[in-house]
Amino acid sequence: MGTEEQRATVEGVPGVTFLPLSAATPTAKHLLILRNTVDGPGFDGAIQRVPVGSDPARTAGITGAHHPRTGYCDLSTPTSSGPDGCPVA
Repeated sequence: MGTEEQRATVEGVPGVTFLPLSAATPTAKHLLILRNTVDGPGFDGAIQRVPVGSDPARTAGITGAHHPRTGYCDLSTPTSSGPDGCPVA
């Protein structure tokens, strides 16, 4: 996530998707909600396959590579080290 002024820099990092902060209040706290809506007979990582009440580890085990992962770092980290340089929560 970044400001419009940071868009070109963020989009220049391979494997990173730019999400704009509010143009009106870019320094305000922002809430990011991730959704996994893909479902289909051949898609084993669908969130719909996770039993209700599963803990995060079990959910990650089922959704695999499609499990949402986030990290927070200064813009200089992904531009110098790539997205893997940022710590993942």
